[in-house]
Amino acid sequence: MSRFFRIVQPADVVTPPPGGTLFLNGEQSFDVQPVQVGSWTYEWRLNGVLLHHDESGITLGKGDIRGGGGELEARIVHESPWMRLETVSATYEWTIEVETVHQDNWMIH
Repeated sequence: MSRFFRIVQPADVVTPPPGGTLFLNGEQSFDVQPVQVGSWTYEWRLNGVLLHHDESGITLGKGDIRGGGGELEARIVHESPWMRLETVSATYEWTIEVETVHQDNWMIH
């Protein structure tokens, strides 16, 4: 099993692609789909605080992020009885900035 994970990345699909800055102006879904081998556990953290576990995805809105931005982290861990000495895991990170839209209300008479 450890040879398999030396060749194959733990996640088949990660959306949106990690490593960049996302500008949030509504809701954004994040999803990590690991390879279909054995069972996986999940941890979703925003600024180090655990938000969800045991789910492959999460949706965040502007109201979920305080202070105008933050760091989102998804960690997946492969749980296999065939690998006693090694743990296969992967961490994916995003920087999130909340877009603020200022709107002036004007009336024309």
